[in-house]
Amino acid sequence: MIDCGAGRRYGQENSKRLPLDKEYGYAKMLMSSVVLAATISSATGQSFDYIRLGDIDGFGYVTGTSPCVGEPCWNFNGPWASDCVPGALENSAGAPINVDGASVLTAGDYLPDLDCDTGYTYNSDEFDNRTTAETSGPAQGDYTEVSGAADLGSSGSGWTDVAVSGVGWGWDSCNLVPSTGYVCGSGQPNFIFDFEVTAADPTQPLFLNFVFGDYDQTNPSDGVMITSSTGSSTLLTLTVDAIGDDGKIQMATAVVPFAEVFSGWPASKAGYLAAQFVMPDEPMLAFDYAELSALPLYPPGCCCYPDVQNYWHYDIMPEADCLAVGGIYMGDGVACPTSGPDWGGCCLEQADGSIDCEMTFDCKCAELGGEFHALTDCSEVVCVSEGCCCYQDPSDGSWNLDLMEEADCVTLPMSMFYGAGSECGEGIAQEGACCIGMISCEIMLQCECNAQMGVFFPALTCSDVDGICGIPEINGACCYLDSSTLMADCVHATESECLESGYIFPVWHGGLTCSSLLICERPLGACCFHGNCLLTREEVCDGIGGNWHESTPCSMVICPVSCPADFDFDGFVTVDDLMELIGSWGPCSP
Repeated sequence: MIDCGAGRRYGQENSKRLPLDKEYGYAKMLMSSVVLAATISSATGQSFDYIRLGDIDGFGYVTGTSPCVGEPCWNFNGPWASDCVPGALENSAGAPINVDGASVLTAGDYLPDLDCDTGYTYNSDEFDNRTTAETSGPAQGDYTEVSGAADLGSSGSGWTDVAVSGVGWGWDSCNLVPSTGYVCGSGQPNFIFDFEVTAADPTQPLFLNFVFGDYDQTNPSDGVMITSSTGSSTLLTLTVDAIGDDGKIQMATAVVPFAEVFSGWPASKAGYLAAQFVMPDEPMLAFDYAELSALPLYPPGCCCYPDVQNYWHYDIMPEADCLAVGGIYMGDGVACPTSGPDWGGCCLEQADGSIDCEMTFDCKCAELGGEFHALTDCSEVVCVSEGCCCYQDPSDGSWNLDLMEEADCVTLPMSMFYGAGSECGEGIAQEGACCIGMISCEIMLQCECNAQMGVFFPALTCSDVDGICGIPEINGACCYLDSSTLMADCVHATESECLESGYIFPVWHGGLTCSSLLICERPLGACCFHGNCLLTREEVCDGIGGNWHESTPCSMVICPVSCPADFDFDGFVTVDDLMELIGSWGPCSP
């Protein structure tokens, strides 16, 4: 893998992401549309995808199973060749080199331990599976594969599909190399991407991808020197991920800013990047291919990491680089926030189960699983999320108080949350007098009173609110009989004033006014009393013992002449009058 330079900001990552756990998953997608030819021309107007030196063929191996059976017959002429089991293509641990058994050798598989030696660092695992196309050209092979680009003068395919020792340390000197199928003493592997495009996205970085296998895995100081189109150079450290895992095939990605490849954009669509792998002590190394692409093989993501002063920063980098600097990796393809990291209070659960606040950066708080309060001192942070909840139990209708999260409280029927940190104790959701509709009073919890649209008086009894919580004394129309005119009249009065103040035949109409006089009218009729006729209401006639005729004027009624024996005033002396007399037998009341 490539150390892309800790602390360096590369801008926003490419928006097109391909999750990979194996390099071949990416390669298979591309191979479906790639014709393995010396140069593949870009379609007019197509946006830049990649330019690749060498082909995706698993270092030239076909099946990774048996030599001379669908595979090249490799030359086992090393000094320890007699120790090998003929036809057994295994890694240094004696396991199959094609670990998943799928297609060509890819990241996670192994280069074969051709001389079956595990005791020597500098051994004879030489191989040369290069095609003629990969070695042709004036400068270390000029075979390229492109998509969305046109090759102008790229080179470096001759460094692929072959065992490489740039300084000849494989056998003390290149003179001892047992096979000519081996690149020894030819300098460091050098890949040059020289091309042009018709379209590209200048807001996105580019990615230097390569797949390599390292036989000894003992040189973490190896690196890659990148020279941009402007002539500036940057040395990036080559970080291996499996020290001692002999022949392990790996993939790596280095992020390259767009402007370092396309220095003249947009006036010029020409792109350039040189990548030289610096391996001062490398005895055995091999490349399957190297490419400059709009997609990463090993996707970088946002890293939040501390500097030497323990201040935290955001940068785009691969996960391994992030972890190497003590950072927190947020995931492949995850963009960094445009500002921050922010400093603030972080609510964290302690060993005893309590929650306390610590001052830290937001990404550190997130890693610890805390609740972050940006730009807020711990003295102002309330870390308790639970609070008192008053709710009605849906099973039995009872009202309860319990500590819970607000999100849980609001899902309960008729609930009321009293805030984070509130307790279900004195002063919180206590009982009190509840005036419901201002006509009745009950003792209940505040939330129950609120649910019934009542007016709550905390810690008071119904007797404490007597006169406040009851039927209000309001005025209304009081209809009565005027004794002087024997006609209906009306005054405004409370109900008690109307009914208890001596009015004749009072009737109270709460909330109505006397302007509606019709409410006081009663049907009039002729009332015969002792031979006389009086036009009045029925209750008046009954009160004086008269005989009332509804809605009949006196002119239409003949009231019988007074007859002392006619006790019922019907104009006739009958047995009814006799019974009236017998019923009144005895002393007369004064």
